[in-house]
Amino acid sequence: MQASDPAPAEVLEIDGGPRLSAHRRRVLLVAVAVLCVVGVVTWRVDARSRDHDERAVAACHDAALRADVRASDLVGYMVHEVDPVLYKVPAGPRRDGIVALVAGAASRSLPGVRTALAQCRATDVAWPHRTLVHRRDSYVDYLTARVSRLEQVAADGHAYYHDQPQLAALHQRAFGA
Repeated sequence: MQASDPAPAEVLEIDGGPRLSAHRRRVLLVAVAVLCVVGVVTWRVDARSRDHDERAVAACHDAALRADVRASDLVGYMVHEVDPVLYKVPAGPRRDGIVALVAGAASRSLPGVRTALAQCRATDVAWPHRTLVHRRDSYVDYLTARVSRLEQVAADGHAYYHDQPQLAALHQRAFGA
């Protein structure tokens, strides 16, 4: 048996595919340059917007913390002064009159907390800055609960002596302490 000569191998030339014309290369270069400029401008605008939003949320934080500390100081001071007397006075109208001092302190602290709540509610944060939105919302949630609690105590000083675990949890979420 005789082996036949294999057919000669056909060589295909690969020229790298279709090439862009000079005009199309310039158009592509301009498009890439424009996209880069748009990307840099967008990044700078977002950075400025984020900086503005961070300052607004920081102002909300400061207002919320100041109002919370002031309310705690006012009510806490009155409780500190009233508590020793409550242990000596039997239940009745006289004791209710002493607890009314705590209610008065809560009532005096309400305007500051409401003002801070209004400021935080009015703080606008751009939608891409989700972490700042969540921080602002945690201050609003805490201040809303704080206003509700102070209204309860202002209406009845005895309410101060009931536990508020939800308020404590909101405080922890807002301020971390």
